[in-house]
Amino acid sequence: MLLHPVFVVIYGVAWYEFSQFCQYGGKQKRLWFLIACMVFFLCYLTFYVYAVIAKPQFLQRYRKDTVVEDNKVGKKIFHIVAIAVLIVCTAYFGNRVYRSAVHFNGKLSWFLNDLEKKRYVKLESDNFYENGIDGLLEDLDKKVTLPDKLYLSNNFSLQFDEEGKITSLSTFLYGKDDSGKTKSFLIDYNSKDSKDMIVYLDGYVKPSYSEDKLLSPLQKTIKAITLSKIKNDFKGTKGAILYFGTRSFGFNTDKIVYVDKKGNLKDATKANNELKGYFVSIYDPEEESGPMTKRYELVDRINQVEAELPVDRSNTSQEKYEVYDGECYVTKQVGYRLCAVDAAAGTRFYSLAKTSDGGQTWSFINESPFGKDGGAATGVMFVDEKIGFIGLSNATKADAKLYRTEDGGKTFKEVTYPAVKTTEAKNPFDFPNIPTKEDEKLVMRVGQGTDGDYHGGSKAVFESIDNGKSFHYVKEQQQ
Repeated sequence: MLLHPVFVVIYGVAWYEFSQFCQYGGKQKRLWFLIACMVFFLCYLTFYVYAVIAKPQFLQRYRKDTVVEDNKVGKKIFHIVAIAVLIVCTAYFGNRVYRSAVHFNGKLSWFLNDLEKKRYVKLESDNFYENGIDGLLEDLDKKVTLPDKLYLSNNFSLQFDEEGKITSLSTFLYGKDDSGKTKSFLIDYNSKDSKDMIVYLDGYVKPSYSEDKLLSPLQKTIKAITLSKIKNDFKGTKGAILYFGTRSFGFNTDKIVYVDKKGNLKDATKANNELKGYFVSIYDPEEESGPMTKRYELVDRINQVEAELPVDRSNTSQEKYEVYDGECYVTKQVGYRLCAVDAAAGTRFYSLAKTSDGGQTWSFINESPFGKDGGAATGVMFVDEKIGFIGLSNATKADAKLYRTEDGGKTFKEVTYPAVKTTEAKNPFDFPNIPTKEDEKLVMRVGQGTDGDYHGGSKAVFESIDNGKSFHYVKEQQQ
Protein backbone atom coordinates (compact mmCIF):
# COMPACT_ATOMS: atom_id res chain seq x y z
CA MET A 1 0.00 0.00 0.00
CA LEU A 2 2.88 2.36 0.79
CA LEU A 3 4.32 1.77 -2.67
CA HIS A 4 1.03 1.88 -4.54
CA PRO A 5 1.28 4.19 -7.61
CA VAL A 6 -1.65 6.33 -6.45
CA PHE A 7 -0.09 6.85 -3.03
CA VAL A 8 3.35 7.66 -4.51
CA VAL A 9 1.94 10.23 -6.92
CA ILE A 10 -0.22 11.97 -4.30
CA TYR A 11 2.66 11.87 -1.79
CA GLY A 12 5.00 13.64 -4.26
CA VAL A 13 2.41 16.23 -5.29
CA ALA A 14 1.51 16.92 -1.65
CA TRP A 15 5.17 17.48 -0.74
CA TYR A 16 5.58 19.87 -3.68
CA GLU A 17 2.50 21.91 -2.76
CA PHE A 18 3.51 21.95 0.91
CA SER A 19 6.99 23.25 0.07
CA GLN A 20 5.46 25.95 -2.15
CA PHE A 21 3.03 26.87 0.61
CA CYS A 22 5.88 27.22 3.12
CA GLN A 23 7.92 29.30 0.67
CA TYR A 24 5.30 31.63 -0.75
CA GLY A 25 2.10 31.14 1.27
CA GLY A 26 -1.18 31.27 -0.61
CA LYS A 27 -4.07 30.06 1.50
CA GLN A 28 -6.65 30.18 -1.26
CA LYS A 29 -4.48 28.44 -3.84
CA ARG A 30 -2.91 25.63 -1.83
CA LEU A 31 -4.41 25.27 1.61
CA TRP A 32 -7.57 23.45 0.54
CA PHE A 33 -5.58 21.11 -1.69
CA LEU A 34 -3.25 20.26 1.21
CA ILE A 35 -6.26 19.63 3.47
CA ALA A 36 -7.66 17.28 0.82
CA CYS A 37 -4.32 15.44 0.73
CA MET A 38 -4.32 15.11 4.51
CA VAL A 39 -7.84 13.67 4.39
CA PHE A 40 -6.68 11.19 1.75
CA PHE A 41 -3.68 10.10 3.86
CA LEU A 42 -5.89 9.75 6.93
CA CYS A 43 -8.38 7.60 5.03
CA TYR A 44 -5.49 5.61 3.57
CA LEU A 45 -4.05 4.99 7.04
CA THR A 46 -7.49 3.99 8.35
CA PHE A 47 -7.91 1.54 5.48
CA TYR A 48 -4.45 0.11 6.16
CA VAL A 49 -5.16 -0.40 9.88
CA TYR A 50 -8.48 -2.02 9.03
CA ALA A 51 -6.87 -4.28 6.43
CA VAL A 52 -3.88 -5.39 8.52
CA ILE A 53 -5.30 -5.56 12.03
CA ALA A 54 -9.04 -6.04 11.73
CA LYS A 55 -9.23 -8.14 8.58
CA PRO A 56 -5.89 -9.80 7.70
CA GLN A 57 -7.62 -12.16 5.27
CA PHE A 58 -8.77 -9.11 3.31
CA LEU A 59 -5.16 -7.99 2.87
CA GLN A 60 -4.15 -11.44 1.63
CA ARG A 61 -6.95 -11.38 -0.93
CA TYR A 62 -5.89 -7.87 -1.99
CA ARG A 63 -2.32 -8.99 -2.56
CA LYS A 64 -3.42 -11.91 -4.80
CA ASP A 65 -5.55 -9.58 -6.90
CA THR A 66 -2.75 -7.11 -7.72
CA VAL A 67 -1.35 -7.17 -11.19
CA VAL A 68 2.22 -6.78 -9.99
CA GLU A 69 1.99 -9.99 -7.93
CA ASP A 70 2.16 -12.08 -11.12
CA ASN A 71 5.49 -10.57 -12.11
CA LYS A 72 8.02 -10.78 -9.26
CA VAL A 73 10.83 -9.13 -11.24
CA GLY A 74 8.59 -6.27 -12.34
CA LYS A 75 7.30 -5.97 -8.81
CA LYS A 76 10.80 -5.59 -7.37
CA ILE A 77 11.78 -3.02 -10.00
CA PHE A 78 8.62 -1.04 -9.37
CA HIS A 79 9.20 -1.19 -5.59
CA ILE A 80 12.76 0.05 -5.98
CA VAL A 81 11.60 2.93 -8.18
CA ALA A 82 8.75 3.79 -5.79
CA ILE A 83 11.06 3.74 -2.75
CA ALA A 84 13.54 5.99 -4.58
CA VAL A 85 10.77 8.42 -5.49
CA LEU A 86 9.56 8.55 -1.86
CA ILE A 87 13.10 9.14 -0.55
CA VAL A 88 13.93 11.81 -3.15
CA CYS A 89 10.62 13.64 -2.57
CA THR A 90 11.09 13.57 1.20
CA ALA A 91 14.70 14.73 1.07
CA TYR A 92 14.35 17.39 -1.63
CA PHE A 93 11.08 18.97 -0.58
CA GLY A 94 11.87 18.51 3.10
CA ASN A 95 15.04 20.54 2.56
CA ARG A 96 13.02 23.25 0.77
CA VAL A 97 10.62 23.43 3.71
CA TYR A 98 13.56 23.71 6.10
CA ARG A 99 15.15 26.50 4.05
CA SER A 100 11.86 28.41 3.97
CA ALA A 101 11.81 28.31 7.78
CA VAL A 102 15.21 29.93 8.40
CA HIS A 103 16.91 33.28 7.68
CA PHE A 104 13.61 34.76 6.42
CA ASN A 105 13.95 32.82 3.19
CA GLY A 106 10.25 32.08 2.92
CA LYS A 107 6.76 32.57 4.24
CA LEU A 108 7.20 29.88 6.87
CA SER A 109 10.11 31.71 8.50
CA TRP A 110 8.00 34.86 8.81
CA PHE A 111 5.14 32.81 10.28
CA LEU A 112 7.44 31.20 12.84
CA ASN A 113 8.99 34.57 13.66
CA ASP A 114 5.55 36.11 14.19
CA LEU A 115 4.52 33.14 16.31
CA GLU A 116 7.53 33.70 18.55
CA LYS A 117 7.77 37.49 18.61
CA LYS A 118 4.50 39.05 17.45
CA ARG A 119 1.95 40.03 20.09
CA TYR A 120 -1.47 41.66 19.86
CA VAL A 121 -2.27 44.05 22.70
CA LYS A 122 -5.74 45.55 23.00
CA LEU A 123 -5.64 49.33 23.31
CA GLU A 124 -8.20 49.90 26.05
CA SER A 125 -6.95 53.37 27.02
CA ASP A 126 -7.51 54.67 23.50
CA ASN A 127 -8.51 58.24 24.39
CA PHE A 128 -5.47 60.49 24.55
CA TYR A 129 -7.35 63.33 26.29
CA GLU A 130 -8.32 61.00 29.13
CA ASN A 131 -5.27 58.77 29.48
CA GLY A 132 -2.35 60.50 27.79
CA ILE A 133 0.79 58.48 27.02
CA ASP A 134 0.71 56.59 30.33
CA GLY A 135 -2.56 54.84 29.46
CA LEU A 136 -1.27 53.04 26.38
CA LEU A 137 2.00 52.12 28.15
CA GLU A 138 -0.04 50.54 30.95
CA ASP A 139 -1.99 48.55 28.36
CA LEU A 140 1.28 47.35 26.85
CA ASP A 141 2.67 46.39 30.24
CA LYS A 142 -0.27 44.06 30.87
CA LYS A 143 0.68 41.83 27.93
CA VAL A 144 4.42 42.45 27.49
CA THR A 145 6.52 43.38 30.49
CA LEU A 146 8.14 46.74 29.79
CA PRO A 147 11.46 47.74 31.40
CA ASP A 148 11.30 50.50 33.99
CA LYS A 149 13.55 52.70 31.86
CA LEU A 150 12.69 52.91 28.17
CA TYR A 151 14.71 54.40 25.32
CA LEU A 152 13.83 55.37 21.75
CA SER A 153 15.47 53.63 18.83
CA ASN A 154 13.90 56.06 16.36
CA ASN A 155 11.00 58.29 17.45
CA PHE A 156 7.58 58.28 19.06
CA SER A 157 4.73 59.24 16.73
CA LEU A 158 1.07 59.34 17.80
CA GLN A 159 -2.07 60.77 16.20
CA PHE A 160 -5.57 61.29 17.60
CA ASP A 161 -8.89 62.45 16.17
CA GLU A 162 -11.20 65.33 17.08
CA GLU A 163 -12.52 63.47 20.14
CA GLY A 164 -9.06 62.47 21.34
CA LYS A 165 -9.29 58.85 20.22
CA ILE A 166 -5.87 57.50 19.25
CA THR A 167 -5.86 56.67 15.55
CA SER A 168 -2.24 55.67 15.00
CA LEU A 169 0.93 54.93 16.93
CA SER A 170 4.42 54.09 15.77
CA THR A 171 7.58 53.71 17.85
CA PHE A 172 10.52 51.41 18.55
CA LEU A 173 11.48 51.17 22.22
CA TYR A 174 14.10 49.22 24.11
CA GLY A 175 15.47 48.82 27.62
CA LYS A 176 16.95 46.35 30.09
CA ASP A 177 14.86 43.77 31.92
CA ASP A 178 15.46 42.71 35.54
CA SER A 179 18.30 40.42 34.49
CA GLY A 180 20.08 43.19 32.56
CA LYS A 181 19.21 41.77 29.13
CA THR A 182 18.24 44.18 26.35
CA LYS A 183 14.59 43.88 25.31
CA SER A 184 13.11 45.73 22.34
CA PHE A 185 9.52 46.54 21.36
CA LEU A 186 8.50 47.60 17.86
CA ILE A 187 4.99 49.00 18.32
CA ASP A 188 2.50 49.79 15.57
CA TYR A 189 -1.17 50.69 15.76
CA ASN A 190 -3.75 51.84 13.23
CA SER A 191 -7.36 52.11 14.36
CA LYS A 192 -8.57 51.53 10.79
CA ASP A 193 -6.99 48.09 10.70
CA SER A 194 -7.46 46.76 14.22
CA LYS A 195 -8.33 47.58 17.82
CA ASP A 196 -5.07 45.94 18.87
CA MET A 197 -1.55 47.30 19.00
CA ILE A 198 0.91 45.06 17.19
CA VAL A 199 4.12 44.54 19.15
CA TYR A 200 7.21 42.80 17.77
CA LEU A 201 9.48 41.60 20.55
CA ASP A 202 13.27 41.49 20.57
CA GLY A 203 13.89 42.84 17.09
CA TYR A 204 17.29 44.03 15.97
CA VAL A 205 18.34 47.19 17.77
CA LYS A 206 21.64 48.95 18.46
CA PRO A 207 21.23 49.91 22.13
CA SER A 208 23.16 53.02 23.05
CA TYR A 209 21.30 53.70 26.31
CA SER A 210 21.91 57.36 25.68
CA GLU A 211 20.14 59.78 27.99
CA ASP A 212 19.28 61.75 24.84
CA LYS A 213 16.85 58.98 23.82
CA LEU A 214 14.90 58.54 27.06
CA LEU A 215 11.14 58.15 26.75
CA SER A 216 10.28 59.48 30.21
CA PRO A 217 10.74 63.19 29.29
CA LEU A 218 7.87 62.77 26.82
CA GLN A 219 5.58 61.53 29.60
CA LYS A 220 6.66 64.31 31.97
CA THR A 221 6.21 67.01 29.33
CA ILE A 222 2.70 65.82 28.41
CA LYS A 223 1.74 65.81 32.11
CA ALA A 224 3.15 69.31 32.57
CA ILE A 225 1.29 70.73 29.57
CA THR A 226 -1.88 68.99 30.91
CA LEU A 227 -4.27 67.06 28.71
CA SER A 228 -6.96 69.67 29.23
CA LYS A 229 -4.72 72.31 27.68
CA ILE A 230 -4.03 70.12 24.64
CA LYS A 231 -7.75 69.30 24.36
CA ASN A 232 -8.64 72.98 24.39
CA ASP A 233 -6.02 73.80 21.72
CA PHE A 234 -7.15 71.00 19.42
CA LYS A 235 -10.88 71.24 20.03
CA GLY A 236 -12.63 69.92 16.93
CA THR A 237 -9.30 69.30 15.21
CA LYS A 238 -7.08 66.27 14.75
CA GLY A 239 -3.80 66.27 16.61
CA ALA A 240 -0.43 64.55 16.56
CA ILE A 241 2.62 64.16 18.78
CA LEU A 242 6.19 63.64 17.59
CA TYR A 243 9.12 63.07 19.93
CA PHE A 244 12.75 62.25 19.07
CA GLY A 245 14.35 62.62 22.49
CA THR A 246 16.94 65.37 22.61
CA ARG A 247 16.81 67.68 19.60
CA SER A 248 18.66 70.80 18.58
CA PHE A 249 16.96 73.75 16.90
CA GLY A 250 20.10 75.86 16.83
CA PHE A 251 19.14 79.48 17.59
CA ASN A 252 15.73 79.31 15.92
CA THR A 253 12.99 80.13 18.48
CA ASP A 254 10.09 79.70 16.04
CA LYS A 255 7.24 77.71 17.66
CA ILE A 256 9.33 76.89 20.77
CA VAL A 257 7.32 76.96 24.01
CA TYR A 258 8.76 76.48 27.51
CA VAL A 259 6.65 74.71 30.13
CA ASP A 260 7.40 74.11 33.80
CA LYS A 261 6.12 71.36 36.11
CA LYS A 262 3.23 73.56 37.25
CA GLY A 263 1.99 73.93 33.69
CA ASN A 264 3.08 77.53 33.17
CA LEU A 265 3.82 78.30 29.52
CA LYS A 266 6.11 80.84 27.87
CA ASP A 267 6.92 81.37 24.20
CA ALA A 268 10.63 81.49 23.40
CA THR A 269 11.61 84.95 22.19
CA LYS A 270 15.38 84.82 22.08
CA ALA A 271 18.15 82.22 22.12
CA ASN A 272 21.23 83.13 24.08
CA ASN A 273 22.43 79.55 23.73
CA GLU A 274 21.78 76.65 21.42
CA LEU A 275 18.19 75.42 21.80
CA LYS A 276 18.81 71.80 22.66
CA GLY A 277 16.62 69.62 24.86
CA TYR A 278 13.74 67.15 25.09
CA PHE A 279 11.32 68.83 22.69
CA VAL A 280 7.81 67.43 22.19
CA SER A 281 6.14 68.57 18.98
CA ILE A 282 2.34 68.80 19.06
CA TYR A 283 0.66 69.73 15.78
CA ASP A 284 -2.24 69.25 13.38
CA PRO A 285 -1.24 66.36 11.06
CA GLU A 286 -3.19 67.94 8.22
CA GLU A 287 -1.25 71.19 8.62
CA GLU A 288 2.14 70.15 9.97
CA SER A 289 3.76 73.58 9.98
CA GLY A 290 0.61 75.59 10.69
CA PRO A 291 -0.12 78.00 13.53
CA MET A 292 -1.13 75.18 15.91
CA THR A 293 2.31 73.59 15.76
CA LYS A 294 4.21 73.94 19.05
CA ARG A 295 7.49 72.46 20.24
CA TYR A 296 7.36 72.15 24.02
CA GLU A 297 10.40 71.87 26.29
CA LEU A 298 10.03 71.07 29.98
CA VAL A 299 12.20 73.38 32.13
CA ASP A 300 12.71 73.85 35.86
CA ARG A 301 12.44 77.64 36.09
CA ILE A 302 10.48 79.18 33.27
CA ASN A 303 11.31 82.80 34.09
CA GLN A 304 15.06 82.24 34.07
CA VAL A 305 15.42 79.99 31.05
CA GLU A 306 16.31 82.90 28.72
CA ALA A 307 18.33 84.82 31.32
CA GLU A 308 21.42 82.64 30.96
CA LEU A 309 24.64 84.15 29.62
CA PRO A 310 24.91 83.95 25.84
CA VAL A 311 27.61 81.89 24.19
CA ASP A 312 30.30 83.51 22.07
CA ARG A 313 29.37 82.95 18.43
CA SER A 314 31.91 85.28 16.91
CA ASN A 315 33.99 82.42 15.54
CA THR A 316 31.21 80.03 14.60
CA SER A 317 30.12 79.40 11.03
CA GLN A 318 26.40 78.84 11.69
CA GLU A 319 26.77 75.10 11.40
CA LYS A 320 23.16 74.46 10.46
CA TYR A 321 23.86 76.12 7.09
CA GLU A 322 27.43 74.90 6.62
CA VAL A 323 27.14 71.18 7.42
CA TYR A 324 26.20 69.36 4.23
CA ASP A 325 25.98 65.79 2.95
CA GLY A 326 26.57 65.74 -0.78
CA GLU A 327 27.45 68.34 -3.38
CA CYS A 328 27.18 68.35 -7.16
CA TYR A 329 28.10 70.86 -9.87
CA VAL A 330 26.53 70.75 -13.34
CA THR A 331 28.71 73.62 -14.60
CA LYS A 332 31.64 75.52 -13.15
CA GLN A 333 29.21 78.04 -11.70
CA VAL A 334 26.00 76.09 -10.93
CA GLY A 335 25.97 73.55 -8.12
CA TYR A 336 23.64 71.93 -5.59
CA ARG A 337 24.14 70.96 -1.95
CA LEU A 338 22.11 69.14 0.72
CA CYS A 339 22.48 71.15 3.94
CA ALA A 340 21.68 69.70 7.37
CA VAL A 341 19.48 72.33 9.04
CA ASP A 342 18.32 70.27 12.03
CA ALA A 343 19.52 67.19 13.88
CA ALA A 344 18.25 64.84 16.57
CA ALA A 345 20.45 61.99 17.85
CA GLY A 346 21.73 60.67 14.54
CA THR A 347 18.78 61.86 12.44
CA ARG A 348 19.25 64.91 10.23
CA PHE A 349 16.76 67.08 8.37
CA TYR A 350 17.83 68.76 5.16
CA SER A 351 17.29 71.70 2.86
CA LEU A 352 18.51 71.92 -0.72
CA ALA A 353 20.77 74.85 -1.59
CA LYS A 354 21.99 76.13 -4.96
CA THR A 355 24.90 78.26 -6.05
CA SER A 356 25.23 80.16 -9.31
CA ASP A 357 28.64 81.68 -8.67
CA GLY A 358 30.86 78.64 -8.21
CA GLY A 359 30.17 78.22 -4.50
CA GLN A 360 30.81 81.77 -3.35
CA THR A 361 27.23 82.15 -2.17
CA TRP A 362 24.44 79.66 -1.59
CA SER A 363 20.67 80.06 -1.30
CA PHE A 364 18.00 77.55 -0.33
CA ILE A 365 15.67 76.52 -3.15
CA ASN A 366 13.80 73.79 -1.23
CA GLU A 367 13.41 73.95 2.55
CA SER A 368 12.34 70.28 2.89
CA PRO A 369 13.14 68.20 -0.21
CA PHE A 370 12.48 64.96 1.72
CA GLY A 371 9.18 66.19 3.15
CA LYS A 372 8.93 65.47 6.86
CA ASP A 373 11.40 62.58 6.70
CA GLY A 374 14.79 62.71 8.37
CA GLY A 375 17.79 60.40 8.35
CA ALA A 376 21.19 60.49 6.66
CA ALA A 377 21.56 61.88 3.13
CA THR A 378 23.15 59.44 0.69
CA GLY A 379 24.10 62.10 -1.84
CA VAL A 380 22.95 64.47 -4.56
CA MET A 381 23.42 64.32 -8.34
CA PHE A 382 22.05 66.62 -11.05
CA VAL A 383 22.10 65.66 -14.71
CA ASP A 384 21.47 69.28 -15.67
CA GLU A 385 19.81 72.32 -14.10
CA LYS A 386 16.40 70.62 -14.24
CA ILE A 387 16.81 66.89 -13.61
CA GLY A 388 18.45 65.69 -10.43
CA PHE A 389 18.45 63.06 -7.71
CA ILE A 390 18.82 63.06 -3.91
CA GLY A 391 18.88 60.13 -1.52
CA LEU A 392 18.02 59.54 2.12
CA SER A 393 18.58 56.54 4.40
CA ASN A 394 17.19 55.91 7.86
CA ALA A 395 19.41 56.51 10.88
CA THR A 396 20.60 52.88 10.98
CA LYS A 397 21.26 52.86 7.20
CA ALA A 398 19.29 49.63 6.85
CA ASP A 399 17.37 50.94 3.83
CA ALA A 400 17.10 54.10 1.76
CA LYS A 401 14.95 56.02 -0.71
CA LEU A 402 15.84 57.87 -3.89
CA TYR A 403 14.05 61.02 -5.08
CA ARG A 404 13.98 62.72 -8.48
CA THR A 405 13.22 66.28 -9.61
CA GLU A 406 12.35 67.66 -13.04
CA ASP A 407 12.07 71.31 -12.02
CA GLY A 408 15.53 72.08 -10.71
CA GLY A 409 14.90 70.92 -7.15
CA LYS A 410 11.64 72.74 -6.39
CA THR A 411 9.74 69.45 -6.04
CA PHE A 412 10.79 65.81 -5.72
CA LYS A 413 9.11 62.44 -6.24
CA GLU A 414 10.30 59.09 -4.93
CA VAL A 415 11.93 56.88 -7.56
CA THR A 416 10.42 53.42 -7.98
CA TYR A 417 12.17 50.42 -9.49
CA PRO A 418 11.15 46.77 -10.01
CA ALA A 419 11.70 44.33 -7.16
CA VAL A 420 14.30 41.64 -7.74
CA LYS A 421 12.79 38.22 -7.13
CA THR A 422 15.15 35.62 -5.69
CA THR A 423 14.62 32.09 -4.42
CA GLU A 424 16.63 32.72 -1.26
CA ALA A 425 15.46 36.13 -0.07
CA LYS A 426 12.46 38.40 -0.45
CA ASN A 427 13.70 41.37 -2.51
CA PRO A 428 16.91 41.96 -0.50
CA PHE A 429 17.86 45.07 -2.51
CA ASP A 430 16.41 48.11 -0.74
CA PHE A 431 19.24 50.67 -0.57
CA PRO A 432 19.38 52.64 -3.85
CA ASN A 433 22.55 54.62 -4.38
CA ILE A 434 22.71 57.88 -6.28
CA PRO A 435 22.70 57.13 -10.05
CA THR A 436 25.77 57.76 -12.17
CA LYS A 437 25.86 58.66 -15.83
CA GLU A 438 27.63 56.05 -17.94
CA ASP A 439 27.60 56.61 -21.69
CA GLU A 440 24.07 57.74 -22.51
CA LYS A 441 22.45 55.82 -19.63
CA LEU A 442 21.91 56.38 -15.95
CA VAL A 443 23.13 53.45 -13.85
CA MET A 444 21.75 52.91 -10.36
CA ARG A 445 23.23 50.31 -7.99
CA VAL A 446 20.87 49.16 -5.26
CA GLY A 447 22.52 47.65 -2.21
CA GLN A 448 21.14 45.90 0.88
CA GLY A 449 21.93 48.35 3.66
CA THR A 450 23.46 47.45 7.01
CA ASP A 451 21.00 44.59 7.58
CA GLY A 452 21.63 42.75 4.31
CA ASP A 453 23.79 39.67 3.85
CA TYR A 454 22.34 38.15 0.68
CA HIS A 455 25.19 36.73 -1.44
CA GLY A 456 27.76 38.54 0.66
CA GLY A 457 26.13 41.94 0.32
CA SER A 458 25.81 42.02 -3.47
CA LYS A 459 24.07 44.84 -5.35
CA ALA A 460 21.42 44.93 -8.04
CA VAL A 461 22.27 47.02 -11.10
CA PHE A 462 19.51 49.03 -12.80
CA GLU A 463 19.69 51.20 -15.91
CA SER A 464 17.57 54.04 -17.28
CA ILE A 465 17.47 55.44 -20.80
CA ASP A 466 14.94 58.21 -19.99
CA ASN A 467 16.93 60.20 -17.39
CA GLY A 468 15.55 58.27 -14.45
CA LYS A 469 11.82 58.26 -15.20
CA SER A 470 12.00 54.47 -15.17
CA PHE A 471 14.65 51.87 -14.36
CA HIS A 472 14.98 48.28 -15.53
CA TYR A 473 16.93 45.49 -13.84
CA VAL A 474 20.17 44.42 -15.54
CA LYS A 475 22.13 42.09 -13.30
CA GLU A 476 23.37 41.27 -9.82
CA GLN A 477 26.84 42.59 -9.01
CA GLN A 478 29.14 41.28 -6.33
CA GLN A 479 30.93 43.65 -4.01
